[in-house]
Amino acid sequence: MNSLVEKYVLDEKETISSALNKISQNKSGIVFVINKEKKLIGAFSDGDYRKSVLENSETINIKKNLVSDFMNNSPRYVYENDKTSREALLNFFNSGLSIIPVVDAKHRITNIKDIKNAFKGIPIIERVISRAPLRCSLAGGGTDLYEFYKDHGGAIISFSISKYVNCLIEDNDNGINLYLKDIDLDLSINDKSEIKKYIKEYPKSELVLRVIDKYLKEDNIKITIWSDVKVGTGLAASTSLVVSLINGLDKRYSIQRARRLLAQEAFELERLHLNQDGGWQDQYLASYGGLNFIEFSERKGNSVRKIHLNKAQEGVLESCLMLVNTNMSHNSKNQQKKLIKSFSDDEKVNTLKTMAKRSKTLFRHLSEGNIDNLGSMLHKNWMLKKSTSDVISNKEIDKIYKNLTDFGAIGGKLLGSGSGGYFIVYVNLKDVYNFKILCNQNNYEISDIKFDKNGACAWEIS
Repeated sequence: MNSLVEKYVLDEKETISSALNKISQNKSGIVFVINKEKKLIGAFSDGDYRKSVLENSETINIKKNLVSDFMNNSPRYVYENDKTSREALLNFFNSGLSIIPVVDAKHRITNIKDIKNAFKGIPIIERVISRAPLRCSLAGGGTDLYEFYKDHGGAIISFSISKYVNCLIEDNDNGINLYLKDIDLDLSINDKSEIKKYIKEYPKSELVLRVIDKYLKEDNIKITIWSDVKVGTGLAASTSLVVSLINGLDKRYSIQRARRLLAQEAFELERLHLNQDGGWQDQYLASYGGLNFIEFSERKGNSVRKIHLNKAQEGVLESCLMLVNTNMSHNSKNQQKKLIKSFSDDEKVNTLKTMAKRSKTLFRHLSEGNIDNLGSMLHKNWMLKKSTSDVISNKEIDKIYKNLTDFGAIGGKLLGSGSGGYFIVYVNLKDVYNFKILCNQNNYEISDIKFDKNGACAWEIS
């Protein structure tokens, strides 16, 4: 038995006191228990000790009671020469344990792996480029909030567009280098232990720093991040950033994560760890891509269904749908909080129920290849959406929308939670040319739409 293993191994006949002394010496919080044949039979951690004290406070004697009486009889381990995947090792460490015993065919401990040496022999991909698409919502926005759909169910129709948040992940010789192009912020961090300090000093970078604090597995890396659009546009760029960065790090560490799990990871970080109010659609769209009908139900779970259009239908929609910039930034935090408060208002709840029903109707139309009513449905949904909160629109936004309809748009709606960002509008094909001319003459910035069908992607590059 080598000296490294001896630091973590204890005979089954040893006392709890001996186990605690060894834990104190190896500073890992755990020891592994072996029998007289030197076979691994259990593990004992400082957490096991606290549990035993709570359950046996009157009878336990650490100098007399054997560690084998209070150990965990099902310790986790890996086999010698086992080609354990990087994903399996990362999952092990993420479970809260700091070391892994390595056993031979006879279950005898031959080595100890920790996070510093566990990945030797499993190559890290040196350069990775990742991206996640932005999204446009056509119907049902707001019904994807848990506070609403837990009681009433929700339904939305959204699609991803070929505008992205991009991440370039590379090797680095000296610490963690983070460059956020959109806010021109360049951070140099010595190692992961300093990340929380930087979160306080640079709050604008909190989202990125939270992601790397949770998913980064090394202390030397360079990450460059940029978006195809400005922040505050209502296209869910912050969620796309989270999805793109998680997916890029997964690629670097050779982790395979299903799209649903990728969406769930992003939701957990944004909604639970950062306490950002919002629904589920952004995470699904950034992960899955494409045109989707998504239903939300606490009882049945959420379901994502692709809507398949033929090339002609897709081409017409890409020609008739456009983004128009209001040149006003929006703050989704305030709008989402106000919308959630409105769920105690029966009238507003009924409005959201109607929006969910219209999403289902639109799904039926699009599934049948009927795209003729999309413009009028966008208009009706915008009128409904405005009525759910007084912070979604204002006089300036109403004026812009009136101008766009005067220029030829059949209908449209403000993307995101409102108060700024982009309008998405539908213009009949025969009127598109004149509509664009009038918008340009009145200094409205227009962007054409192309569908993204691939969702979050990451590639190894040279």
